[in-house]
Amino acid sequence: MQGATYIVICNGNVVKSSSWASGVPIVQDIDGLNLGTYNFTITVRDGLGNSATDEVNVSVTPMVLIILLVVVGVAAIVVVSIIIRMQSRRSKNLAKNV
Repeated sequence: MQGATYIVICNGNVVKSSSWASGVPIVQDIDGLNLGTYNFTITVRDGLGNSATDEVNVSVTPMVLIILLVVVGVAAIVVVSIIIRMQSRRSKNLAKNV
């Protein structure tokens, strides 16, 4: 479609704008973003006066934090499993003594 354009805005700043053809993907690279939260908004105009806007929030967190959360989660599962086993053994021992 002739005259179709798009604009990508991140946290209020234009990061990309260009012409656009229907069916052609618009890709915004987000590699290299610093830690933080980013609001990306895209507006597409079709050249006939129609437009569409969409928005997405991107949170960049440190990988160390993600790994730490996974390790803590696994440790919690192990501790709960040990407690369940101990309770089960205690119940069996009590049953034997009765």
